[in-house]
Order: sequence, then structure tokens, then C-alpha cells
Amino acid sequence: MIQIILTLNLIASILPGEKLTYEVKYGFIKAGVLTLSLTKDSLDGQPVYHILMRLHSSPSFSRLYSINDEFHSYVDTAFTHSIVYKKRIREGNYKLDVSISYFPDSGYALYSNGKRYEIEGNVFDPLAAIFFMRKLGVKPGETLRIPYHVDGITAIATVVPERFRKIRLPWGKYRGVSVKPDFGKKGLLKGETTLWIGPYKPYIPLFIEARISFGTLSAKLIRYQIRGKDVIPLRH
Repeated sequence: MIQIILTLNLIASILPGEKLTYEVKYGFIKAGVLTLSLTKDSLDGQPVYHILMRLHSSPSFSRLYSINDEFHSYVDTAFTHSIVYKKRIREGNYKLDVSISYFPDSGYALYSNGKRYEIEGNVFDPLAAIFFMRKLGVKPGETLRIPYHVDGITAIATVVPERFRKIRLPWGKYRGVSVKPDFGKKGLLKGETTLWIGPYKPYIPLFIEARISFGTLSAKLIRYQIRGKDVIPLRH
């Protein structure tokens, strides 16, 4: 497949057709694959963005601890709020299926178990919040405040881009800036998550570290595609 060099002045921060593939490790052990994608979709006849994150353990790692998680986020095309958020978690013997529908005009979020929680105005689920953060831009020294609701909690996630780090990817060394969005104990990958994001559009997550129930997983970007074509992320 032909590789294309990503040109900075031709792109936006929100790229329909974007797909990122990460190699997941537990320490030095290859543990599986994480994919993150954004596509145009429709929900109840309305155009939306569909963000999908999948985390699957490899067959060998599954003998130690099986992981088969899916997170779906549906966001309005103006990217002002989440519409639906779904989690399907399969980790070892732990299972969870939950869906949240957001009704900002009516002031509540409705869960698949019938529970209803108050929200004020537009809020994001954790997955949509990551893309909203990319839309705003990730710049050291600037604080981002993102309203979110998940797991019965409505709050403001304060995101402060911190230090830089050099990350070796298949295309060479890249510079990433660390952010630690706090979405609660079960918000995204169940625990503290640190993302190292490229400091220029489209603010690509280059490296992810997540604390889960039995340790820390790391995910390094190994493939980047737009509309099915391999792309080489731009370096500075």
C-alpha cells in the first residue's frame, strides 16, 4: 500500500476515516493490539461521528489474562457533546455492558439499566473527550477544561499538557507532550491514563500508558491510516 506523508497545512484535528493501531505491551511482553478510529455514521437518522476503541489481548497473553474491550462513542458532527456512549468490557472473569444516552437539552443522562443522572449542558464521554481535546489543541502551558459524564459522575476534567518525551515509532523518533485526563476510576481503561500526544495538528496520540486491574499496559503507535491509506505522521 502506498504511504503518504501527512502534510500539516492540509489537515484538521478531526479526521473522519482516521484509524490508529497500537502495539500493546505489559512490561516487555507483547500483550495485544489497541485500535482507535473515527468515522462518519448515522444514529436515529442523524449524522454523527462514531469513535471506536478496541483493546484485544494476543492469544499467548490471553492465557495469563484475557482482554476483549470495546468502547463506542457517538458525537454530534459539530463536536459539541456526546450522544451515546457504550462500553463492552471483558477482562479475565470481569464483564460489563453499559450504554449511556445523553440529553443535554433535557438535562440528564439515561443509562441502559434505567438509571438517570442530571447533567448541565453539553458534556462528553471519556473517549469523545480525548478527541475534543485534540480539536482544541494540545499546547504546553495551556489548561484545558472538558465537561464530562460517565459512571454516574458529572465533572470537569482539567487537562494540563506537561513535559515532552521522545518516542521511537516505526517512522523514527517523535516528540510527544504528556497529558493525564482524569475521568475517574472507571472512565477510560479503568484508571489513570497518560497520553503522549504530538504537539501539532492533528495532535496524534503517539503513546498511551494505562493502569488496569493487574498492572500497567503501554500502547505504542505502529500504524496510522486515513481512509484506508497508510500515512506517515509529520515530524518536527
